[in-house]
Amino acid sequence: LQGSVFSWLVDGMEVLAPHAYEVTSGLRLDQDSTLTMPKAVLRGGASLKDWSRPAHSWGSTGIYECHLKGYSQLREDIPAADRGTFRAWHDGKLAAELVDLGFTAVEFLPVQAFASERHLQIKGLTNYWGYNTFGFFAPHPPYGTPEDFQKMVQACHGEALEVIIDVVYNHTAEGDHTGPSFLFKPGARDQAYRIEAGDPNRFQNPTGTGNSLNTAEPFIEQMILDSLIYWHEVMGADGFRFDLAPTLARGADGGMGGAALLDKIAAHPQLQTAKLIAEPWDIGPDGYQLDGAIFAPRWRQWDDRFRDAARSAALGHPGTLRALAEHLVGSSKHVGLITAHDGFTLQDLVSYNQKHNWANEEGNRDGHNHNLSHNHGVEGSSEDTQVLAARLRTKRFLLALLLMSRPTPMMSMGDEIGRTQLGNNNAYCQDNEISWMNWDAAKAHDLRPFVKEWLTLRSIHLADFQTSDISPNTVSWFGRDGEELSPTAWEDPDLRLISMRFLDRVQITVSQSAGPALLPGSNWQEIAVSDPDHQAPYVSLAIKSE
Repeated sequence: LQGSVFSWLVDGMEVLAPHAYEVTSGLRLDQDSTLTMPKAVLRGGASLKDWSRPAHSWGSTGIYECHLKGYSQLREDIPAADRGTFRAWHDGKLAAELVDLGFTAVEFLPVQAFASERHLQIKGLTNYWGYNTFGFFAPHPPYGTPEDFQKMVQACHGEALEVIIDVVYNHTAEGDHTGPSFLFKPGARDQAYRIEAGDPNRFQNPTGTGNSLNTAEPFIEQMILDSLIYWHEVMGADGFRFDLAPTLARGADGGMGGAALLDKIAAHPQLQTAKLIAEPWDIGPDGYQLDGAIFAPRWRQWDDRFRDAARSAALGHPGTLRALAEHLVGSSKHVGLITAHDGFTLQDLVSYNQKHNWANEEGNRDGHNHNLSHNHGVEGSSEDTQVLAARLRTKRFLLALLLMSRPTPMMSMGDEIGRTQLGNNNAYCQDNEISWMNWDAAKAHDLRPFVKEWLTLRSIHLADFQTSDISPNTVSWFGRDGEELSPTAWEDPDLRLISMRFLDRVQITVSQSAGPALLPGSNWQEIAVSDPDHQAPYVSLAIKSE
């Protein structure tokens, strides 16, 4: 009967149907420390909708990375029962707010059914981010039903906002050889997962999660394609961001390029209108694949080199402007970012020199140690006006740099209002106020007008920048004296200001020292600067009047 809960039996073990469109909640640790496995809910797939998609070009796209629960959990203007769910978006208000800021797409962290690992549940923690999928066709039950997701997409489309979802096809919630068995392990362990050549009892682990799906296996490949098509055509998702995408290109032996899945996704006729974004690295051999041959031209890729170059420039590191210049005009196939869910928030990036992950109960050993952050003289919160002014200047610099650069910009949730995780740079297990959007922070750190202004400037003055060829015919570079930079000048470690002119009509200046850039003539006008006093660091935009 519709709504009945069921499992398959394989060799006497209960198994979740991989194609279940709705599931019960994930692995639950009972009082006797046993795990209750998720089950499928008997129902057909959600009804097919006639999706009228906004279909923004990549050249006009601005992405807002968002946690579905965390964004609305503390919104007092949303009914309590709807907070943290798809339903919070049904009236279109949240989508309209992002569009008003200038964003064209919201990118949700995983919304497919996921589970919390046993070791987290023992500590009373949960997998908040959701990168531990077990139901590749089902929405995460606490977020709502398939129909709830569809209504959310419809509301977003009604505001011309695209919906991109983060998908995790590189591993499953079954974990390593000691983990739970409820999905593929009972009947298809050696086919579904890549197995260590020297130890048939262990899984290859290029994901760092204990296992990796064998995407060279035809039934796994087909399951992933079917899942993508379902979420795109039936559920309405406009695009996908692929967690640890290189894992999907590994063969059964773990070698890079041994599976054709990424090419098949890009070429599939039913996915031609979907935006495809890759996280282009995993932790296995040859795992760093930014601009790698495994990605067909349709793929966009997260650019961590842009992130690090921008942060280094903000710190005032000498000799960093040349590297930054390469990213300023970097590949149109890249997604530029300063922060993301993984790492410091923007507020914490300018408030902490060190990570403070003690709440994760891993002895502060987890999370990145190389953050390129700067606390501006005080670790954590401060009421010192000079410290606050310096932090604000750095935040404005980084945001302006992101929005004036050629790669597609992606901003992380809450950076526009000073969201802090109290120095936690790996808050994956913090389903609480450490991670949730604190809307009260906007009273002291509201950068929404600034973000809106610079996104508007990007759409008006840099519409051709993302799609044009970059060459000496389109781009030229100048120093503080207004002279074109020579090869020798580029090598000067004291180079502290660069101005890029695009088609001799737009000038973007990045400066690590105080003082304005020289404009080439009276018919040029500076129309925006991240710091009105031209204090370092700053970004400015000038245009040539007609």
